[in-house]
Amino acid sequence: MVSIIFQCLYYFLPVYAAKLFSSLDFWEKKHLHRLVKIDGKDLLGAIIISIIIFSLQKYLYFKGFQSFALIDYNGFSILMGVLMGLGVIVGDALRLFYREQSHLAKSEYWVPWDQWAYLFGAGIFSLALYVPDITVVVIILLASPLFQFIGYYVHSKISV
Repeated sequence: MVSIIFQCLYYFLPVYAAKLFSSLDFWEKKHLHRLVKIDGKDLLGAIIISIIIFSLQKYLYFKGFQSFALIDYNGFSILMGVLMGLGVIVGDALRLFYREQSHLAKSEYWVPWDQWAYLFGAGIFSLALYVPDITVVVIILLASPLFQFIGYYVHSKISV
């Protein structure tokens, strides 16, 4: 059981990294008439970090580090990293758009979408190349709030 949890988390590592290194707030202070403004650096940053992490996973798999691998990384191109990074941004943007439509204050916590939107985006985009087992999906959804907490903690410590 512990093995499958590590495999799931390792598989989605590019997604967690893309979320961590992209901006956590896409909204501009001025009224945008309910449109989401995505900064180009956020989009490129999420995609690039996701590609880097996925490429590192491919390299490690090729070198024999296969115990945490959920997939055969040799069978996937870096397009998987692109799709995961793009999915993070699109999922987060949709969450913010619908949050605005719901007239929620920025300080209000919107459970479970605040934790899961980027995962749904990355998961849906990566479905083009890999369809995971339902167990993988459940583990990722349950583990994501923990990773989000760690990400916010790290981000607050490094953005002084």
